Amino acid sequence: MAKSNPLPLFLLLLLVFLCSSNTVARITENEVDSAIAALRSSGYALFGNGIAVSDLLFDLLHHGPNASFTLFAPTDAALFALGIAYPAAAYLRVLRQHVAVRHLTRRSLRSIPSGTPVPTLLLSRHLIISHRRDPVGGEGLDVATVDGVDVVLPGIFHCKDLAVHGLNGILAPRKSESSDGIPYEQPVWPDKHLPPDGFDHTPDSWTPAGSPAPDLSPISPDAVSPVPMPAYPYPITLPPSFLDESYSPRSKSGWKGRHRGTGKVGASPTSSPAAGPPL
Repeated sequence: MAKSNPLPLFLLLLLVFLCSSNTVARITENEVDSAIAALRSSGYALFGNGIAVSDLLFDLLHHGPNASFTLFAPTDAALFALGIAYPAAAYLRVLRQHVAVRHLTRRSLRSIPSGTPVPTLLLSRHLIISHRRDPVGGEGLDVATVDGVDVVLPGIFHCKDLAVHGLNGILAPRKSESSDGIPYEQPVWPDKHLPPDGFDHTPDSWTPAGSPAPDLSPISPDAVSPVPMPAYPYPITLPPSFLDESYSPRSKSGWKGRHRGTGKVGASPTSSPAAGPPL
């Protein structure tokens, strides 16, 4: 009885091995974890938390073959205000428009032509990368901007297919774009040169209570003048399409991901209260 030749089987196994070694690379979970840790240590904890506990994590890990991303992190203060003002579904859509589907390193931000559009994870939304001259820097250095919001902390994290940069505010939906093509009113925010906390400190925002002289007389409830409450500085005005629950049902796309720490969206890993929409 003739012996079987093992060579064809060996060649077949070698072919399978070579094909598997050429499998398209994806961003790993360890890389995303490292990016989230870098965000938290750089003062952008709420954005990192939002990635960790939402479908944004799935988007990054399973977007497509050879996908690369750039995360433009909004300030904690702006996300805190957003989480109080809007539900989780709208909150998630805002996070998605801060993720560019393109790898932009710190050097790329400096060299990219001003006015370059970059696609995002949010349907039909492109970000415009530009530059402006910084008069405060002393040397007149160019500052990269994303839709008019300054990149104040470039290079928070970088790996082969993922880059993270910190913004000076939050990116608002534009009048000509929305998550599903529905037009909407012009957002009132952001401005090109907002303060680092991301809030709109206009003169009409609110008036702090004065500091009256101490009065040790008994307090009568009817005689006390209420302290004027500030109008909460909501960072952006979202279009109706962002608030449409049928666009992205929470049961299918919402706050899932990996529930860490407090298990609440926007909760700081240290001790701050939940600063986002409830799960």
